[in-house]
Amino acid sequence: MRAPDYVIEAILETVKWAMIYCSNYSLNERAEISQINELMEAVHEVPGIASRWPEGAIKEIELHLAGFDHTKWKGSPNLVVYFEDALERVKS
Repeated sequence: MRAPDYVIEAILETVKWAMIYCSNYSLNERAEISQINELMEAVHEVPGIASRWPEGAIKEIELHLAGFDHTKWKGSPNLVVYFEDALERVKS
C-alpha cells in the first residue's frame, strides 16, 4: 500500500523545498556541514514511508521532519509546518 496521492504531492513539495533550501545554503562558503547533514537526515526516510504507508504514517513523517531543528539556524525552514501547510493546500 502507498500513501494517497494528495499526501504524495505534499511530500514531494516538502522534499523539493528542503532540497532547494539545502542547495542554496550550501553555496555559502560558511555553510555548516552539520546543518546540511541534519536536513538530509530529516528528509531521507520520508519517501520510503510514503511507499510503504504504515499506520500512523503522517505522524511518522512529521517526526522525521522535526529531526531538523530549524531553531538552531536563523532563516532555516520549519519542515513540519511546511509539510502541514502543503497537506492543507493539496487537499483543497
